[in-house]
Amino acid sequence: MEASQKCIREFEIQSGMDTICYVRSGGIMFRNCTLTLKSHKKHLKSRIPIIVTLPKTFLNLTSCKVIGNEDNHNAGCILLNSDVSISDTKFQDFKAGGIYSLANPDNFVEIQDSTISNCQVIGIYLSGEGAKQVVQRVKIDYVLGPGIKVAKGNYAKIKGCEVKNSKCGVHVISA
Repeated sequence: MEASQKCIREFEIQSGMDTICYVRSGGIMFRNCTLTLKSHKKHLKSRIPIIVTLPKTFLNLTSCKVIGNEDNHNAGCILLNSDVSISDTKFQDFKAGGIYSLANPDNFVEIQDSTISNCQVIGIYLSGEGAKQVVQRVKIDYVLGPGIKVAKGNYAKIKGCEVKNSKCGVHVISA
């Protein structure tokens, strides 16, 4: 069963959308990079994610800074049925959320040793029936919604994370 895109419908994922990185095929690796929307004008009506990955692609983020603009509706990563490795990366200042991961059971998704702060809607959203995303040693601070939200039917593994100053730590939607 395909992961539902309902949680990110407001971003209207499509070719040619405004984003810093749109991965349609293949993959990309970022090392020691800063990806930011801080220079955008305040109070824009457009909804802009920094990174979007489409199915059957891969993303590797290591030792990066992913910075939104707290005055505009934006997100850090929207990962759609992609293989993903995120480590030692900082996500901050997102009006929507830090990471949205929609995966299938055969996708490899690992988020580790990273920090997420100052997000309004959510820190990390994990979705996909039977998907087994791994989130470990992630520090989440100052999120108005849940630090981590796990959708129905997902088999996420969450280990050694620290969530504080958020509406709730981990919100699991049951069957």
